[in-house]
Amino acid sequence: MNDTKIQAPWPTGGNTLYTHISNINVEFWDGSAYVPAELANWQAYATDTPEAPAGFGVRVCQFPLTSPAGYYLWSVYLQAGGSPASTDVRIGGGSGYWDGTTFGNSPATTATNATLASYDQLLLSGSVEDPAPTTTTFRGSSTFAVDSNHYNGRQVCFTSGDLQGLKQPISTYVGATRSFTVLPGFPFPPTDGDTFNII
Repeated sequence: MNDTKIQAPWPTGGNTLYTHISNINVEFWDGSAYVPAELANWQAYATDTPEAPAGFGVRVCQFPLTSPAGYYLWSVYLQAGGSPASTDVRIGGGSGYWDGTTFGNSPATTATNATLASYDQLLLSGSVEDPAPTTTTFRGSSTFAVDSNHYNGRQVCFTSGDLQGLKQPISTYVGATRSFTVLPGFPFPPTDGDTFNII
């Protein structure tokens, strides 16, 4: 939710909704600051959540833009009487990470995404492009690196053909010809077009 607003679907009509917003310290937004929760101040924590735009069945609450970066929770309530009360029914809620400007990915999520992207670089796929491969040497597709010894120490793991699921360590890689040498060798040669991963 890369936005500055909290949204809640609710049928169009004359109902009044409001939102309580709290931080991880269970301090509630009172319109100017996050303060310790007190049941007696229930109404003070109510942030207007009007339908916007009118007639679309979506209620929108502006998140406090001065909030420091961190995790926040919110609950949306259906107001039963003339003012917000602790007996009002909670109709929805959620949580998210506020980065100080907008809702988005937390630092942990961003770091995880970077790690996953680096794994994409580590796990490479290609195929055998060699009319006469042997049990120890074969040429790969143009998807592989042009610099020699780039994959030494990693493993070839076949994903198709008769060698599917088998893997062997790469002892030598020649980038100019995309030629792999594996030792020990496979029990039989791969077939031209067999696919494999470098892991």
